[in-house]
Amino acid sequence: MLGLPLHPLLVHAAVVLVPLAALGVIAIVASARLRGRYSTLVLGLVVVAAVTTIITRFSGEALAEQLTEPEVHARWGNLTMLSAVALAALTLGWWFLQRRDAERLGQRGVGVLAAGALSVGAALASLTFVLLAGHSGATATWTERLTPPASTTTADAPTYSLADVAQHDTEQSCWAAIDGAVYDLTDWIGRHPGGRQRILALCGTDATERFHTQHDDARRPHAQLASFRIGDLA
Repeated sequence: MLGLPLHPLLVHAAVVLVPLAALGVIAIVASARLRGRYSTLVLGLVVVAAVTTIITRFSGEALAEQLTEPEVHARWGNLTMLSAVALAALTLGWWFLQRRDAERLGQRGVGVLAAGALSVGAALASLTFVLLAGHSGATATWTERLTPPASTTTADAPTYSLADVAQHDTEQSCWAAIDGAVYDLTDWIGRHPGGRQRILALCGTDATERFHTQHDDARRPHAQLASFRIGDLA
């Protein structure tokens, strides 16, 4: 779509639709008056919200092929999708049960009450997970953008041997050599969108091949890496 990745656009839709669907379910389960007026709207909304989260999740995987996928954001995104699908299934089941009982008995049975309670629980879970997914995604995006880039000037830059780099192979001091330059990745370990282990595996090594295998020619990872340059490889 005009060169824009689809995932960020769908995320905004999910962040709006999932809470609306969840709140709508709570309202129609709790209130017979609201149920009579808005049940059709809410049922349609929960289905649309569930479909949106599924598409959003798959578009996130497609975007991750170009950029590193934030591990925490992906986890909450998966839970949002699962809870939204569960919300749609439970709400539809509750709706059919309460309609059946109303026609046969004129009142709600135990099964309807249980299904309603499960629907409300799924609604609360969806609200929680979509908020956490949105927060983690925003944190991953804006933390990286607001980090001021360090100078990449190589004039008079110190030089280090691969043996020097190998001495910094811990979480407390993590250096890596990439494309003939040396980078101190210590501060990036806890911030890496793909998880800590991916950076810890690079500590004390020449990580050129692994870096290019993961990121190829993606501009954003290269720009982020430049901010951690401390010298050249001798």
